Amino acid sequence: MQPNPSDHTESRSPAASLPGRLLALAARPRAAVAWVTASRRRLLVAGAAGFALVAGAATLVMLRGHAPAEVQVTLSMAFAALDRGNDAEAQRLAEQLRSQGDLSTEEWGGPDFVLGMVAVHQAQLALDKQKTAAYRTAAGHLQDAYDHGFPADRQAVGLYWLAESLYLCGRVSASRPIFQAVLRASPSYRTEVHRRLAGVWLSESPPALEKALTENEQLLAETGLSAAERIDGLMQQAEILFRLGRLAECSRILDRMPARGGPAGEVAVLRGRMLYGEAEALAAAGRGPENRRKAGEKYQAAIDALRLAEQRDTVGNHATRQAKLLTGLCLLGQGQRQAACTLLDRASKLFAGTPEGTAAAFYEAQQARRMGSDQSALAAYRRFLAAAAEAPEFHNPWIALAEVQAEVTSACQQYLASNRYELALGLGRLLAPPVVSKVRALEIRAGAHQAWGQSLLAGTDGLPPDRAEALRRQGRLQLRLAGGIYAELARREVTSRLYPEQVWKAAAAYGQGQDYASAVRLLRLYLQNESRKRHAQGLVELGEALLALGQYPEALEALLRCLDQYPRDAVAYRARLLAGRAAAARGDLAQAEALLRENLDGQSLTPASKEWRDSLFALGQLLVDQKRWREAMRRLEEAVARYGDAPQALEARYLIAGAACRAAEAAGAAAAPPAGPAGGEGPRARQAAEAKPLLERALAAYRGVRDALVRRDPRGLSASERALLRNCRFALGEVYAALERYHEAVEAYTEAADAYPDRPEVLQAYVALAGVYRRMDRAAQARTSLQQARLALARMPGNVRCEETTNYSRKQWNSVLDWMASL
Repeated sequence: MQPNPSDHTESRSPAASLPGRLLALAARPRAAVAWVTASRRRLLVAGAAGFALVAGAATLVMLRGHAPAEVQVTLSMAFAALDRGNDAEAQRLAEQLRSQGDLSTEEWGGPDFVLGMVAVHQAQLALDKQKTAAYRTAAGHLQDAYDHGFPADRQAVGLYWLAESLYLCGRVSASRPIFQAVLRASPSYRTEVHRRLAGVWLSESPPALEKALTENEQLLAETGLSAAERIDGLMQQAEILFRLGRLAECSRILDRMPARGGPAGEVAVLRGRMLYGEAEALAAAGRGPENRRKAGEKYQAAIDALRLAEQRDTVGNHATRQAKLLTGLCLLGQGQRQAACTLLDRASKLFAGTPEGTAAAFYEAQQARRMGSDQSALAAYRRFLAAAAEAPEFHNPWIALAEVQAEVTSACQQYLASNRYELALGLGRLLAPPVVSKVRALEIRAGAHQAWGQSLLAGTDGLPPDRAEALRRQGRLQLRLAGGIYAELARREVTSRLYPEQVWKAAAAYGQGQDYASAVRLLRLYLQNESRKRHAQGLVELGEALLALGQYPEALEALLRCLDQYPRDAVAYRARLLAGRAAAARGDLAQAEALLRENLDGQSLTPASKEWRDSLFALGQLLVDQKRWREAMRRLEEAVARYGDAPQALEARYLIAGAACRAAEAAGAAAAPPAGPAGGEGPRARQAAEAKPLLERALAAYRGVRDALVRRDPRGLSASERALLRNCRFALGEVYAALERYHEAVEAYTEAADAYPDRPEVLQAYVALAGVYRRMDRAAQARTSLQQARLALARMPGNVRCEETTNYSRKQWNSVLDWMASL
């Protein structure tokens, strides 16, 4: 028989069974109440449980309301934790103190001091590659503590570790006055401070060697130096003497150093450096075979000494790093350039973040560039400049800042001179403080973009039109990029006297890049901020940019202002030329003509000048626009005679032909017979005789333009030149027909039809042929020409839009051909 679950439950104690039963009955309140009230014992137990629950809740509320007050953190607590070596606790307490904000004036610098000292401890334990950043953090906290005031009893230690942190994070120059303040504050740090001050003077650019030697001598004069401190001081003195060129004294110190252990590796390095210096001096003295032999021996002796240095290096790889770098330089001296670059590349990566690793990358970049290994050079420049950018100041015992700046400038100039603009820009993008200022880096980049853009624009001559236009687009893009960088430079130097110059450069680059809206904005800014310099030229550039934007009234206003304010300036002639264009665009042809004639008829401008030439061509065009055909012909023929090779000459010949045709038409219209019976034959003959030479001149001009264009590679013709050639072919047929030279007209139209077999122009050619054949009374050939036109229209692809190059659409051409066939 199975046990009853309820009996089993009842057999347990009330305290144990009640919670379980209550939970089971929680979803059924009425059943729960019935169960509790079913017996006196259950009722008592439930009441006791409820009382206990209420009492517990009340007690909890009372306890929460009377929690002990939080202990107030004091600065002495943070100092105590710091002094015990409990950095985590000291940091927590210092941060809490900063958040409390209830410190007295004397205590303001305390939390930052504690945080700075904790950061110093962390920096001392950090890996070599992380030490610089860690000391930078420590310097930041300690600088804040210094600004707020170090705690009174920790003044000296705060100053010392602020100076030390500045020195070790690369802010060497900033550390010098703090180290000097340490000496005034406490004598207990004299040894460390004199050693560091000697290092500071060595790090100056150029190094202050005599001052460094003075500090070192004060260090060595200290009593109570340990043996290790004295050896370190003597090695520093040997380094200073070596750099002063006092090699005998340097050698005497090295002779006193122990042969094993301690500084043995650094002693060997310094001996190797002396041998390297002797080799360099021999190499510089002359290129004779004896000098080369002796220099080679010295380089090899230096390499042997440096190998010994690596063998004797014991601590921190300091001697090994120096030996690797110097061995690479010795290999360069021996002419083993590839081996040297390989070694320098390995050293720059192996010892990244150290002075030797940084210098190795620099020398590798320099040598790779000279060898023509551009990508290797750029990669080495990238490593070098990235390492240099990690410190706020540039200090490297192996290379001077001036040498670095000369190298990167020379590299950029070489790349620009050899049209390797991408390399110049690649290097320019890497340049940053402290190697070069941000402004100088931007100037280099802007100059590279500008030079590249101008080179692309200048290199389009003789190229096919599509390729030439692609290069022009690229060139204009580069110039716009240059304009953007110059504009950024202007914003950076808004309070400098160089501000207007940068604005001018930006406007010029934007103008060349055809971003005329930006050019206008910057030219107006320039004219507002520059009192006199280039004002006349600025107004002309502004007028030209506005002219390009189609803002003719504003363009004319700027150009006339230039003429009014600077009538004798050299740019006034260009201003008149542009003002003539603006006036013509506005429809004021009289004003335009007056401006152009002033250039041509004045005494100052001569036909040898570009402005005189352009004014003459522009006046001829203007006379054409005014339908003053004979004057236009005379001016344009003069222009072509003087400047036959000018860019405008070909179009001028075309305009001459057109003006001659229009003049001939005018003569023909004047020759129309008067009303009345058959009179007027005499005037008609005279006018016809006058028209014929005009048509002959037109014929010669059209033939000259056609022949000049046909001789060129058709792939090299621009769209406007192709249109000019097409118009000349049809115009020749018209002029031949007007001269009643019908056979030559047929040849001209046939040539046109053959030139455009699949283009809408062929329809126009066949229709014109039909007209000539009818004038020749050859009706059959006329019908054949119209049938050929129909066949050509039927063969023409459906996507060809006839109205783009002819007067009719496809549907209209069908109607025209039907009508002509019915005549």
